[in-house]
Amino acid sequence: MNYKYIYSLFLAFAVVFTACKDEEDVNLTVPSHRVIVTSQMDFENTVNVNGILSFGDVSAGVVSRKWTFPNGVADILDTPNDTVSTLSKVKTQFKVVGEHNVKLHQEFYKDAYDGTVLKGSVLDTTIVVKVLPFVSGNIVANVLDADGNIVRELTVADDIKNEVSAGSTIRYSYQMEGEPQIFNWQFEGGDPAVFEENTEVDVKYKKLGVYDVQFIARRERPFGGDTIYVKDFLSIIPSTEPVLLDKVYQQENGVALEFSREIDVNTLNKDDFNVVIQNGGNTINPTIESAVINPDEANIILLNLASESVYSNDNVTISYIQGELQSTDFVKVESIVDRALVYEKENILIDSDFDYSFENGTNDNWLYLWWGAPWDKYTFNLSNAQAQDGSTSGHITIDADGGMIMGNKNDDNSDFLRFDVEANVNYEIGVWIYVDEASIPALATQPDVRFYWNPGTDWGVVSNPLFTPEFQTGEWVYSATNATFDNAASISFMIRGANAGNPNEFKFYMDNISVSKAPLRP
Repeated sequence: MNYKYIYSLFLAFAVVFTACKDEEDVNLTVPSHRVIVTSQMDFENTVNVNGILSFGDVSAGVVSRKWTFPNGVADILDTPNDTVSTLSKVKTQFKVVGEHNVKLHQEFYKDAYDGTVLKGSVLDTTIVVKVLPFVSGNIVANVLDADGNIVRELTVADDIKNEVSAGSTIRYSYQMEGEPQIFNWQFEGGDPAVFEENTEVDVKYKKLGVYDVQFIARRERPFGGDTIYVKDFLSIIPSTEPVLLDKVYQQENGVALEFSREIDVNTLNKDDFNVVIQNGGNTINPTIESAVINPDEANIILLNLASESVYSNDNVTISYIQGELQSTDFVKVESIVDRALVYEKENILIDSDFDYSFENGTNDNWLYLWWGAPWDKYTFNLSNAQAQDGSTSGHITIDADGGMIMGNKNDDNSDFLRFDVEANVNYEIGVWIYVDEASIPALATQPDVRFYWNPGTDWGVVSNPLFTPEFQTGEWVYSATNATFDNAASISFMIRGANAGNPNEFKFYMDNISVSKAPLRP
């Protein structure tokens, strides 16, 4: 007998048996795991009407499945049935605008995981599909009076040339469907010339001429947009209304006067103007070296001062004795007496991460800074009840005899939200405050707010504001202090509120914190 042959045959059977057993074991250990995908899952399953959306069931361990679509809403491509499918991959075209529930019923070999959670062997899933109409709509334009009231609506059509007097303001708005997210207005001849917010906008026209208007509304996902271009929409004609001085502000070499419409350069005479600067009891009468029209905006006159500058702590007034000065539509400018200059400041917090307007964070970003009692005796909440600008402010309640110390931190609370300051430059630290109590009690120590900073704070900063009985309540009030930083640094505020000695809690709103360069007269 050939024992070697028998032994080899035995080994062969053993290998086959082992292989079959291993294969059976593999089949028995296949996991059950729910995994469902769509072609727009990263974009909240939002599509344009008639857009394509694919569904995929790539779950492991599925014995059977059934997709169910709302009746009359979608077309299941390449199949005669538009409401039910048992395929693992389904390609659809949604034809009805709105939100629609797509349901998937799955039966698994055994209890299935959903993520890391073990669930049953029969699972039901609902996928909400949002179908948007194409972006489309129209624009509306209304002429306003001097008080901001609507006077009349303009006809929006090509070549209509709506006649509007120079110096008038037009309020533009839009009516759109399709949920656009990106907006762009182009106002030929208008101020502003460009606007990119999703709100109505007031545009002033100061120059004679015929002008177009364009509005673009669009979205990236799902892609879509509409462009409304109106040719020769406005005809700005001469006005019989007075030429108004809208604004007086500083410029590099002196003072800028912004009028309601364009000024005729041939009628401009520097000797008709007078500038007076008062500071600390001293009066300065600077010489006006020249008066010119701004080359980019002909409604602005620039008064250049000889050997003099305007500082943030100056009180500056402008006067004009009526001469030949007139607008380009031939209306003379009336005399101006002691019109105050408003020093324009640029808030450096706007370009920082610090949530100066209380619009971009949550309550969890405004944290107690662990100074101990009584500085933990307060509550802070973002609120929509009052806002100096935008829609949100910070509402603060300091307990009776309590205090507050808080800072603005990032989402994981690992660091403050900071802004950069320069060394040895005077800054104005400002804040808008709304006291929602009817009155403020007279105390030996009045409630107050102080803005400290880290690193390198000046612990001697003064109240900003101090809540005396004379503090105006029931309206927004601007408060400011000055600060100079010894070193250039990236800093953040430690905002301290005190209510010591007050037997009652103290409530107020805070909004639009600002830090602005404000050079002081040497």
